[in-house]
Amino acid sequence: MEKKINEENELLRLKNAAIANKLRIQMKKAKLESQASTKLVDKKTEEYSNKYRQEIKQKDTDLTLIKVIFSLLNSSITIFKEQYAQLQNIYIQKMKELEQHLTKLASKHSALEKRRLLENEGFKTDVKKMRSQVLAYRKYIERLDLAKQETEDTQEDERLEEAKLAAREEITQLIVNFFMLNYLC
Repeated sequence: MEKKINEENELLRLKNAAIANKLRIQMKKAKLESQASTKLVDKKTEEYSNKYRQEIKQKDTDLTLIKVIFSLLNSSITIFKEQYAQLQNIYIQKMKELEQHLTKLASKHSALEKRRLLENEGFKTDVKKMRSQVLAYRKYIERLDLAKQETEDTQEDERLEEAKLAAREEITQLIVNFFMLNYLC
């Protein structure tokens, strides 16, 4: 019996050694898997970290670029605003000058229109006066013609002819003066 117990004991020891061996193998395997998992996790973590660091760096670069572009655009806008203000001031000044010039031209035109009206009135008065003078000379010539018919004296005829010629010359002179006045105005 003892032999049996020893054999069982030996068998149990062998089983125990086999189980312990299996356990050691399982532990090594678990340790290796744990190390592999840790390495894989560390590797993945490093990859994601690098990826996100690169994205952050790219976004920082983009942000810096956007800030520079914004600054340039802002300075350009400021320059455009200044140029617009200068141009606006120039155009306002030109408009004021044109308004003043227009006012001067309007007053000159008004003065010229008044002068023209006054000259027309004077011209009409001169024409009426000349018409009445021409009418008076015609009547005078007609009287002279009547007087000529009544008197047959040759000397008187010559005087009448001379008076007629003088009256015609005065009428001619009046007409010439009239046209000269008309031409000068």
